[in-house]
Amino acid sequence: MKYKVYITASDKVLWALEHTSKAFNKYCPGLDVVVFGYSKPDFELPENFEFISMGVDRGVEYWAEDIYNAFLGIEDDYFIWSIEDYEFDKPLDFDMINKYCEKYIDEKTNWFGLSVGPSKRRHSVVEDCGEYQVIKLDQNATYRIAVQFNIWNKKRLLHYLKMSFESDQMWSGYKPGTPWHFELMCSDHANNDGYDIYAFKGRI
Repeated sequence: MKYKVYITASDKVLWALEHTSKAFNKYCPGLDVVVFGYSKPDFELPENFEFISMGVDRGVEYWAEDIYNAFLGIEDDYFIWSIEDYEFDKPLDFDMINKYCEKYIDEKTNWFGLSVGPSKRRHSVVEDCGEYQVIKLDQNATYRIAVQFNIWNKKRLLHYLKMSFESDQMWSGYKPGTPWHFELMCSDHANNDGYDIYAFKGRI
């Protein structure tokens, strides 16, 4: 596949990675995965999973900053990112991703969604592929920033991660730098930001 896969994990939910890795290899065989975590798992990861420590887990309020620093050092401009508890229940269609995603992902794209979530939000169809469609989220759609299984534009992900951990204000009761603050505050700032968000509909 054209995009490298990264998974981020915290110590508190590290147990979920064992189930996620097994499901991933069942439905997405043949892919190498890099895991950015903290403490090394006390269970054995599959051979195609490489674990890289981000240091000491300082708590959830440092989530965005630690992930920012991890992705700042990678060479990929566009990559798949997910979190440790996103578990597959269907095969990943490599042909769909390789054929269509590259057509829409560029410097003006925030991300291309590979989960069902975006298709439930306000959108327009940009390409009819027969049994499924490529959609683009409206500029004022909800959750224009989401921690799901997405292909990210590295520059845009770093932009929003930094926006969250450098913020000095709570958002809907969540502290800056936490994943919920990242999604909610940055989604608000991503409204009408002029950047595009794509996904599939009809077949995920």
